[in-house]
Order: sequence, then C-alpha cells, then structure tokens
Amino acid sequence: MPSALKVLYVDKEKDLFDIDKLLLEGSGDFFVTTIDSALAALAFLNKENFDAIIPGFPIPGMDDIRFLVEAVKKFGQIPFILSTGKRARSGIMVSTRMLWISERNSTRG
Repeated sequence: MPSALKVLYVDKEKDLFDIDKLLLEGSGDFFVTTIDSALAALAFLNKENFDAIIPGFPIPGMDDIRFLVEAVKKFGQIPFILSTGKRARSGIMVSTRMLWISERNSTRG
C-alpha cells in the first residue's frame, strides 16, 4: 500500500481547514498539516517536505500570487491545489495560470 501524500494546507479559516483536513485524511490517501499564514508556511517548508500545497485565498501575511511565486522559487515544482468559492477571486486563477505559462516558457530556453 502506498504511503499517504503529505499536503500543506494554508488558510486563515480554522473551521474550514479543520473540516477539509478531516475529509482528506479520512480517505487514508493524505496526511494534512495545517498552518495559518503564508510566512509561517514558507518557514515550515524549509523544515519539512510536502507533496502538495493547498493555499486558501486570501492568505494572511503575503499577497496570494507572491506566496505561490516564492514557494516555487524556493522549493521547486511543488504542486498547488487551487480552489476558490468566490467569483471575485477568479483573478487569482487567471494570474496563477499566466504565471505557470510564463515559468514553463522560460524553462524551455
């Protein structure tokens, strides 16, 4: 049996990440660590490796896109699971997609 994927969940909404953690870990496929700010998440990533990051939006302590850029710059191509329930935050998804396209094109030489 493969080991559970380690996920770092970054969100200021404790009630939400507690529920999501229970749901994800309940499957047996994930081990979830929760943290409540972008700066704390970046510091924690220096100590421990994760298979993916789930960032809530907005993230306390840092602009949303800056957090994604900093994490990728420091820790490589770690997958981000992006989700938003607010239409007003759809710009985050567009900005993130454009960032991914830009990064991908710059690595192709």
